[in-house]
Amino acid sequence: MPKLKKHFPKICRHHKGQAFVKIDGRYVWLGRYGDPLTQERCDRTIAEWLANGRSIPLRNATDDGATLTVTSVIAEYWRYAKPTYGEDTRQKIKAAIRPLKSLYGSTPATSFGPRALMAVRQSLIERGLARTTINDLIGAVKRIFKWAVANELIAPSTSQGFPLLTSAFTSLSSLSCCSS
Repeated sequence: MPKLKKHFPKICRHHKGQAFVKIDGRYVWLGRYGDPLTQERCDRTIAEWLANGRSIPLRNATDDGATLTVTSVIAEYWRYAKPTYGEDTRQKIKAAIRPLKSLYGSTPATSFGPRALMAVRQSLIERGLARTTINDLIGAVKRIFKWAVANELIAPSTSQGFPLLTSAFTSLSSLSCCSS
């Protein structure tokens, strides 16, 4: 079996005077070759690459103008969760992802807020799941978005309203069936 190489990317010079580094088969353009800011950008890019497990992290909407969808946040989280968690936890995450992806997969991740989370919760209620199961799955969805905030894929304002969401059926307990 061949020995794996711990290849460390180096800054390169393009024939037009631009600096770049090639990571995971992608060219990351850094600016004018020889500029001190270029070396700083290179160091930052390589540090982010190493911190992300030797893969290029997705950029958030403020970095490159692209808008991440809920599906792309789910994909990035799954890439993190698959080697991190055991089989039982991964099954719960999959169960939480299904209604989230079917309802809001193509929605920009920054648009996903408490009302969207309530809609996902309502779809779980309509499926007839137990209250504890619903609360566990909604907790998993919240963790996905908190992870995305921690990894700077989305802005913190996206998940700030999630703690305000009460558990499933809480509003039903305030109803009185005996009132006249």
